[in-house]
Amino acid sequence: MYKKFILFLFVMLVLFLNNAQAELTGAVQKSVEKTLIPGLSKNCEPEPVFNGQACIYEINKKAKETVVLVHGLNAEARRWHAQIVALKDRYHVISFDLPGFGQSSRGNELYSPTNYARFVRYVTKKYIGKPFYLVGHSMGGAIALRYSAMYPADVKRLVLADVGGVLHQYSYAKSIALKWFKVFQSITNWAIPGFEDMPMMHELANTFFQNLDWLPIDVRDALQVPELRRIILNGNSIPIASVAVSTEDFSGAIRNNQTPTLIIWGAYDLVTPIRTGKILQVRMPKAYLKVLSRSAHSTMTDQPEEFNKLMLAHIEQTDSELSHQHWQFSLFENSKRVGKCVNELEKTFTGNYLRIELENCRKAIIKNANIGLIVAKNTSLEIETSQIITEDIGITLFDSNLDITSSNITANIAIQTVRSYIDVAGFDFKIKTATINNFGQSSAVFSVSMVNGKPLHRYKDFTLEGQI
Repeated sequence: MYKKFILFLFVMLVLFLNNAQAELTGAVQKSVEKTLIPGLSKNCEPEPVFNGQACIYEINKKAKETVVLVHGLNAEARRWHAQIVALKDRYHVISFDLPGFGQSSRGNELYSPTNYARFVRYVTKKYIGKPFYLVGHSMGGAIALRYSAMYPADVKRLVLADVGGVLHQYSYAKSIALKWFKVFQSITNWAIPGFEDMPMMHELANTFFQNLDWLPIDVRDALQVPELRRIILNGNSIPIASVAVSTEDFSGAIRNNQTPTLIIWGAYDLVTPIRTGKILQVRMPKAYLKVLSRSAHSTMTDQPEEFNKLMLAHIEQTDSELSHQHWQFSLFENSKRVGKCVNELEKTFTGNYLRIELENCRKAIIKNANIGLIVAKNTSLEIETSQIITEDIGITLFDSNLDITSSNITANIAIQTVRSYIDVAGFDFKIKTATINNFGQSSAVFSVSMVNGKPLHRYKDFTLEGQI
């Protein structure tokens, strides 16, 4: 139990430190961003959600249409300087320092996306009173996503940039652990060439979310209690908001969201995995993804002109023009083709296959494919935007690592596994008998996935045989 609790603390530390760094890793604020924008007003007033003072900024109040901008973790309203300048001549623009940040009040409060959405609702009802365009970055993207799910009639169009949260916290912690292992590898590559390709990389990362089902305390429960927030998270808004966004389940907010949505991501974002953007694109009914090639996490400050161009086009295009950009799976076609990878590195499969067989295959990638079944032995496998349809077992794993993103399986048993690690995100299962049939020593984490129409967002450690 002591070892498990230490692992739990490590996961929480990874989530907090990486999210806290999110706003600090963006472009250095230019001096122009610290100057006042002519006509921009500031009003600090009491707010009823966190019972503190909130500072609200607005410009061009007489404009017919309004754009609301929601900043991310450890940031403030001025991060939107370039967007306010681009919008102010045509739109009424509102932004604010979220409670807990900037010049707004800070305290030992539950700074969750749901409570922040309630705060945004207070502001928009008071200052706007009609439907508006909503833009959010990082944690602000998670808040905007939650808001549009809670109050769908309020939001005309949605822009989500480098969204925080969404992935299950253990999956996210693993991805960040891998990031730091790769940083270590880049430093030591001269001494250990090919370190990043070694199987131990994934094994090390996977240890950070193993055996966590039996923890003595659920951090989500701890967030609800002021005294526990004070003890565990020091009653500080940054770690509280960081852990809250990382542990909230956005399954319904994603799948049921009918708001036309633009997703913007930085190609070099090391804070929020682009995997999240791909999930949002596939699983939100009216969404599309644009990647900025020279941006890291803070896309709106890294490439402001490109960001603004995409944002304005999304706001101003017709629904018909936007509909052509929405994601759709290709039509499933039966095939007799058999794909194989034996003792190879970074082999990619696309198109239609009867089956794919993998053995000692490192970094096998299946993307935009239609497959009858997959068998993997001692393999590291990534599956993305693909479909598996069979009357029997969809994927069989022996001693393998499997990451699946934004894909579908229709099968009797979706995955049969022995001594393997499975990370599933944005996945749809249609099964008869079992989602996972485990013969021992495997673990699986599910993020915003669905099984026969029911949400699945959880971690499961299979020390012994078992099924989900």
